[in-house]
Amino acid sequence: MQLKVGDLAPKLQFDLNANLTGATAVAKIRRAHQSTVLTKTLTVTDAPNGICEYQWVAGDTDTPGTYYIEVLVTFSGAIPERFPQRFNRELLIKEKVG
Repeated sequence: MQLKVGDLAPKLQFDLNANLTGATAVAKIRRAHQSTVLTKTLTVTDAPNGICEYQWVAGDTDTPGTYYIEVLVTFSGAIPERFPQRFNRELLIKEKVG
């Protein structure tokens, strides 16, 4: 996914291919080569099909760079699982022209 500094669209969307009924989900976002992890609460929009999203807010996309994102789902019974399993999703925020 690519955005420019300050963009709030498109939303950050995930298709986790897992039943999220009764689960909570958060996005864990870390800038490349840094250790600080931001946590953003996701809205589950289609629980049976595993669809969730986050609407960017002012300030979220103000710093250009490469970011890595994973989703931490907590299923009922406090059972955690991270998605995707094999890699982290990549977000590139590019400088704007003016």
